[in-house]
Amino acid sequence: LLDSVVPGEVGGYLAESELTHLQRCLSGRDAPTLVALHHQPLSIDCAWLDEIGLANRDQLFALLDQAPQLRGVLWGHIHQSYDAMRGAVRLMASPSTCVQFAPGSEQFALDRVAAGFRLLGLLPDGVIHSQVFRAVDLPPGLQSGNGGY
Repeated sequence: LLDSVVPGEVGGYLAESELTHLQRCLSGRDAPTLVALHHQPLSIDCAWLDEIGLANRDQLFALLDQAPQLRGVLWGHIHQSYDAMRGAVRLMASPSTCVQFAPGSEQFALDRVAAGFRLLGLLPDGVIHSQVFRAVDLPPGLQSGNGGY
């Protein structure tokens, strides 16, 4: 688990102490590994969210790319589901248990998809099973045209 929160800021950053902690955790281990943090470490093609992601993502991936035991990276912050591969590493975002942000939007926009969560199954051999579950309904009175939430 990495702390990417910067007090008083919306965007994220991994302090040198967090990067050192990660390097220590990855060094000399061969057990399958999952790294989790709050801010997205890559562009998700959503302009306003990409501006407030992890600022030092290159430093993070420089360490992660040296870890053959890495199986997955998980984050939140984007209030939408994301699931892709980067080489042999699964990259996943969990939807929010609150409102969802519209994918691909240039400016803040809410999606009309219900709240959700991602359930993970981490197997001893490093396989990651994952499924997103959604609530049945949107919250009553949700104003999707607001400039914020």
